[in-house]
Amino acid sequence: MQTVLFLAHEPSVERGRDEAGTLADAAADLGYDVAIGLVGSDALLPDPSSVDAVVVLGSLESAYDDTLRWLGTEIDYLRTTLAAGTPTLGVCFGGQLLSRILGGVVARSPRPEVGFVSIDAEQPGVIESGPWMQWHFDHFTLPPGARRLAYNTAGEQAFALGRAVGLQFHPEISTAAFANWRLSATV
Repeated sequence: MQTVLFLAHEPSVERGRDEAGTLADAAADLGYDVAIGLVGSDALLPDPSSVDAVVVLGSLESAYDDTLRWLGTEIDYLRTTLAAGTPTLGVCFGGQLLSRILGGVVARSPRPEVGFVSIDAEQPGVIESGPWMQWHFDHFTLPPGARRLAYNTAGEQAFALGRAVGLQFHPEISTAAFANWRLSATV
């Protein structure tokens, strides 16, 4: 069976599956095996060439915070993933991390985006314009050579470069994921 690996920044596989939300549901509906890898855990992640796609989910942390003990390991894993040609999707933190790895810049956003926020599609049919769920305080620039897919007045919202796609917004949002976010925001 083909496998999509979701990299979650969560304390448990159950929370990671909740965070993968509708993207994991869609992958399962298409017949893929859904695997959850916990970033920062002692569990070894599979060889990226042994999975059919990797999805890097969001995090409460910043993609530029090199004091995070697990960030360097995740960056190395994603570099290996990209070098293997494994299709990779980054969502919010994941999109920021892909931008950074591919030569873009990630920094604190002058204007956080929380809630449903409108974006403009550069190429309708690839990503649709309109409101998308957002919950971030950082933003990314387009990596050199990347194709812009979406933007708004706050900045870049989506890009593609090779077999990598980075998103600033959250297409995976589900009731369970939103409940986890609200819980994390009040802790």
